[in-house]
Amino acid sequence: MEASFPQGIPTSKDWSQLGVLNEVRDQGQCNCCWSITACTCCEAKEKITRTYRPLLQLAPQDIINCFALHFPSYGDVDVVGCYSCSTVEAFEYIRQIGVMYERDCPFHMRREGCMVRTKNTPIYRILGYKEIKPWDEQTILLRVNDHPVAAVINVTPKFRKLKAGEVYRFPGKSTKMALHSIVIVGWRADRPKEEKEKEKEKEKE
Repeated sequence: MEASFPQGIPTSKDWSQLGVLNEVRDQGQCNCCWSITACTCCEAKEKITRTYRPLLQLAPQDIINCFALHFPSYGDVDVVGCYSCSTVEAFEYIRQIGVMYERDCPFHMRREGCMVRTKNTPIYRILGYKEIKPWDEQTILLRVNDHPVAAVINVTPKFRKLKAGEVYRFPGKSTKMALHSIVIVGWRADRPKEEKEKEKEKEKE
């Protein structure tokens, strides 16, 4: 990462090591990354804000099942009935409708019937959310320093082959490739070349 760091921002951060994230979900054939991403960010933000409470596990399945009943302008439907939507729309669902908890609406990697709610059904709501302008690395760093952040990436053939520890540099700003919602949980800045060379020398000794 070659962005300049705002004052007071560390050169590395990893929320996955700080107990604010549940296990990574496998979405299978269900095009629901947008729903999983929104729930993950809400879970993390709640834990960071209220450290004394257990880590929540919200239900992306609830959003998958019920989204079209409340927001009819959904996108394409995949082979297992899941909608193609955006993380912003998922946040809006959580803000307006509220999302159920995983224990009451387990994740099944496909769209199912919308569960009937009663006045006693536990739900989680947010007051709002903020969008970051594309390519605004400074603001991304500032926000991720406070909590995990939802993002949308272009999935290129090179990205699909990315291995752990490698750095991916997107070749341009085209939006003609497949889009995927992810959660930014931290960063690590590139160390100076001299520092890397000294470390290699120590390994040889």
